[in-house]
Amino acid sequence: MGIRVERKGDIFKEFNAVVLKMSDDLVDDLKKRTPVKSGKARDGWINRSSGKGRIVISNRVKHTPYLDAGGHNGPSKPYAPKGMTKPAMKELQRQVSRGKYKMKRRK
Repeated sequence: MGIRVERKGDIFKEFNAVVLKMSDDLVDDLKKRTPVKSGKARDGWINRSSGKGRIVISNRVKHTPYLDAGGHNGPSKPYAPKGMTKPAMKELQRQVSRGKYKMKRRK
């Protein structure tokens, strides 16, 4: 058994707009939380659509996983002891629960 959903009409455009806004906000938050020495890790966050209704947020800078695990950029350099992704996701969940991302009600 399966359900097929056609991605047509205003409701899907509106839904996609809400999801894109959420992913843009998540990337902005990740950038704010990423420690900066050279700026490569911070600037490495990308938000892209796969074209199949899937959004991928990634960072291919080699040392980003180390920073996200609480590592730092050297002695007395900025770091993120709690990482970046978990706190950013918690903040996104908090914003969702507070109603920041809503679709218009349909009659």
